[in-house]
Amino acid sequence: MSDPFESSHRKITRAKKHLHDLHIEIVKFVNGNRYKRVIEPDPDKPGHTIHKIKLTEELSLDIGDIVADLAQNLRNALDNAGYAVAIASGRTTPRTPPFPSPAVLLIWHPA
Repeated sequence: MSDPFESSHRKITRAKKHLHDLHIEIVKFVNGNRYKRVIEPDPDKPGHTIHKIKLTEELSLDIGDIVADLAQNLRNALDNAGYAVAIASGRTTPRTPPFPSPAVLLIWHPA
């Protein structure tokens, strides 16, 4: 019998590749000194300071794309696993997604 979670495993493997790529981009950013540290007094709390990092160059657009791909692969892995579980539990045609789609998540607010 084939592994019902094979598709989920592939998506997780791909997400790990994106995580590795993200790590490389972060290291390049940090080592490239593309930011400066700023320490300012906290105007609301005397004696406290606020530590900030201000960008001196724009972030690479690749970072956003990598994060989006990583998140999508993990979401797909969950979708595929949910489908495999539904089939294993005896449903022959699971048509309802195992959890809300991104559009539903955007409008759903927990109490």
